[in-house]
Amino acid sequence: MDLMNTDTRERFQRIVACANTIRRELHALADQHKGRVHFRPTDSGITMVGLLPDRPQRGKGGYSAQKLLEQFPAEFDKHCVQVSHDRPTPEKRLQSYLISAAYQNDRRLDILEPPSNDAHPDDGLYFITDELASIDEDGTKVVCDLLALRRSRGRHIPVLIELKSTRAMKELVRQLETYSRFIEAYPLEYEQVYSAVLGEDIKFDDPVVVEKWLVWPSAGNGQKESLGPDPRETELANKDIRVVQCVDSFRFHVGRTVQEAKTS
Repeated sequence: MDLMNTDTRERFQRIVACANTIRRELHALADQHKGRVHFRPTDSGITMVGLLPDRPQRGKGGYSAQKLLEQFPAEFDKHCVQVSHDRPTPEKRLQSYLISAAYQNDRRLDILEPPSNDAHPDDGLYFITDELASIDEDGTKVVCDLLALRRSRGRHIPVLIELKSTRAMKELVRQLETYSRFIEAYPLEYEQVYSAVLGEDIKFDDPVVVEKWLVWPSAGNGQKESLGPDPRETELANKDIRVVQCVDSFRFHVGRTVQEAKTS
């Protein structure tokens, strides 16, 4: 079944155009406010997203680059600072924290996966965007939390990261599997989004295989240093999902790779 109809393909084209605009025209503005704001590409213009700890993910959409360049201080203050916190959920705080950390480190998500000693300098996990919607087979809208890219010895691997404050495994697995199928069915559209965000030609493996990550609370109350593998790690690895435990708000215990967990 073709999950991506003509309207959806056209929507992706608009998202790609928006991502190109953000990279070309708002780079200096984003760099000036590094870690405080995220410009999210959408099919209806640029969304300005605040990354402030007490106002996570507050913002406004529908901007042109020109308006943001001319009016950013006032718009950011109005929609990201002087605005109700709207009962920020743990997921929103975590989402803003990870995106902010990535922007402060040239998009690298080393906070989730520090580079190994023998890795190439460019290898690692890189933030691409968030809240990009897909449409399930039955017409249900599914939104990703974070899209990332793994660079590994010249390879480009899409990474899907789901963030949750509860250990509701069944629903989380469904979301990850549904969205990853969409990427794997339409790699060209996602390659175009990744390429536009980064300003380089991104090509996935053929056939594309999406890395699926689940970030959720630790199973116990132990300290990060004393935590063992998540009790669901092997079960989730058999579904090709890697587990990251949140020890507290912003400390992480990254589980073994899927292959390591499967073969242990």
